[in-house]
Amino acid sequence: MKKTLLFLFLMMFMTGVFAQSFLFFDHEGTQIEDDAVVELLAEPTVGEIPFELNVQNATENSKDIFCKKSYIHIVEETENLFCWAGCYLNGTFVSERAVTLGAGEISGDGEFSGHYFPKGQKGTSVIRYTFFDGANPNDSASIRVKYTAGFEGIGENDLYQVSDIYPNPVTDFGRIDFDLNHASIASLVVYDLTGSKVRENILENKKGTVTLPVNDLLSGVYFYAVIADDNIVKTGKLVVK
Repeated sequence: MKKTLLFLFLMMFMTGVFAQSFLFFDHEGTQIEDDAVVELLAEPTVGEIPFELNVQNATENSKDIFCKKSYIHIVEETENLFCWAGCYLNGTFVSERAVTLGAGEISGDGEFSGHYFPKGQKGTSVIRYTFFDGANPNDSASIRVKYTAGFEGIGENDLYQVSDIYPNPVTDFGRIDFDLNHASIASLVVYDLTGSKVRENILENKKGTVTLPVNDLLSGVYFYAVIADDNIVKTGKLVVK
């Protein structure tokens, strides 16, 4: 049976003061916004879920660009690798070499690729790929990829109801309403911009409202995910004032 991949793009914008140094394009030449979420869905029997991206140096200077991956959520017993100036196995998180792009130059087709191997495990893994200037690591742009193996898991999301966090921006407490009666275990996880987990709340009740205090978080942008039975059923951006 022919394998099919469904590509869904959910754009989440971040507003910046300075011009963006790196631009992303898919294989058809369509621009993908910085920190967008790309969803890749595959049949349960698929052996690999691949992802390719073209990166453009949008500045007037040549740059040596590295790639870093970080895990937002990983289904256990799965594997992944990425290729950027070489290919790097599961345990390598930063490319050992850079790709040099001249002013305005765009990387070639297939120069960056992510590869996710479900190994028979159903569920959704989310990986952030960050491209940064070797001379200035703060000069960067990211994209998040949701790899989902098993259409059954996608259909289950229709059983869950989760609101956006409110209020947003948050000064003291944020709240999320949820109905996860069909889940055996669920949690609310908050990540910073590097993909590091900064907070995790186990949702002991299957229905209600979870309160998220932010008084111990620095002001800035974060991301949150509601995870039910290893499936991400809700993601969003959280702004802490």
